[in-house]
Amino acid sequence: METSECRGCNKCHTVKPITEFYQATKYRFDYKCKTCRKKLRKKWYYDKKANNPEYFLGVFEKRKVKYAKIKKMVFELLGDKCVFCSDKHVPALTIDHPNKDGAKSRRNGERTERLCEAIIKNPALKSEYQLLCIKCNWLRRTDTDEEIITRYGTKK
Repeated sequence: METSECRGCNKCHTVKPITEFYQATKYRFDYKCKTCRKKLRKKWYYDKKANNPEYFLGVFEKRKVKYAKIKKMVFELLGDKCVFCSDKHVPALTIDHPNKDGAKSRRNGERTERLCEAIIKNPALKSEYQLLCIKCNWLRRTDTDEEIITRYGTKK
C-alpha cells in the first residue's frame, strides 16, 4: 500500500488503510478510525443517558415540561385564581386579555408560550392580562364584565 492509501488514527495511534476511516467531507477523511469512532459514540451515548435521563425525551416533551414551569410562574404572578369566581383549579385557568383584544394579538403572532416568557421577563405586563377559568372566559364572550360580576359578586 502507498502512504496516500493509509492513515494514522489519532485515538489508537495505529496506521490503517483509508477504507477504515469515515469520509468527513468530500476531500477529507476522519482523524479517528471507524472502530475508535464507534467506541466514542457508544461512550457518549451511555454517558449522556446515565447522567441525564431527560436527555433522550423527545423535543415536544422537553418543551412541554419547560412550558408547564413557565406557566406556573405566570399564574403565580397573576394571582393563581380566576378574577371573577376565584376558582383555583389550575387546568381550568386561562390567560385572558381584559380589554378583549386577544384575537388581534394572536393574529400579530402572539402565542401563549411567548406571552408567558414575556410576562416573566417584564412583570409590568401583568396589568395587561388576567386569569379566568374556562367558564368565566366563555361567559365573557357574550356577557359584559358587569353581568359576570353580578353573578359571582365583586371582581377580585
